[in-house]
Amino acid sequence: MRKITKKTLEIRGIYRKYLVHYLIELDGAKENSTPQLSFTGNGWTCTLSQEEYFTFLQSQVPIVNVTLQAGNSEILDEIVRKFRFKTIRAGG
Repeated sequence: MRKITKKTLEIRGIYRKYLVHYLIELDGAKENSTPQLSFTGNGWTCTLSQEEYFTFLQSQVPIVNVTLQAGNSEILDEIVRKFRFKTIRAGG
């Protein structure tokens, strides 16, 4: 029996619609869209929560929980690394 590995990331400051694009760029296929978005990739699955917001100064900042699952830790580590690379932001 194979053990499913899972990791949940809390992404702040990036709208869910952009996270959808990143998962598609990682070869994820959209499975459904309500209430959570689900994706399936090569050896991995992902769900995106609905957007929530917190107020910072006078701005509403989005928060999305991203839950990635894979059949083994190597696949999970690789997809998390690729996803994190797409969500890197630099201040300016």
